[in-house]
Amino acid sequence: MLADLFPAARGASGPVEVRVGPDFDVAVLPEAEARQVIALLAHREPYPIGAVFAHGDGWHFILPPGSAAGLSWPAPFGYLDRGVLRVPPVPPAGLVFNDAGPLRWIRFGNPERRAFTAPLVLYAVAPLLVKETARVGAVACGARPAHFSLSGRGVCHV
Repeated sequence: MLADLFPAARGASGPVEVRVGPDFDVAVLPEAEARQVIALLAHREPYPIGAVFAHGDGWHFILPPGSAAGLSWPAPFGYLDRGVLRVPPVPPAGLVFNDAGPLRWIRFGNPERRAFTAPLVLYAVAPLLVKETARVGAVACGARPAHFSLSGRGVCHV
């Protein structure tokens, strides 16, 4: 459940910084590609798409920790397994924030109340996205998206 994964964000009045790695990793896609993934997978059982939040044009899929083990995530994916990430507030149970701001939840999880997206299923759709991205010019394989920057304190500014 999302509130259990991000307890500091539960009912918060603004974005909250959370440590990436111990409890979750993040795969990031540009909005257009993320919408393709969600349209393709969101309603398939056993519901492989979990919580997703947006920050600007980057849509962040919450993954189990260690999801990159043995994988090289290709462009257009960005992957984050350490640092600090700002997440939107998690509304109290029963309430839904209708925020159209730059940092907002797209999905609070799946119908089975899981926050994590299935990493291997997400990874499996990469060739479909890579083919499309290659036509318009991709970033280097495995690179973090432009909106990621790790400061000297290890904070990921999104």
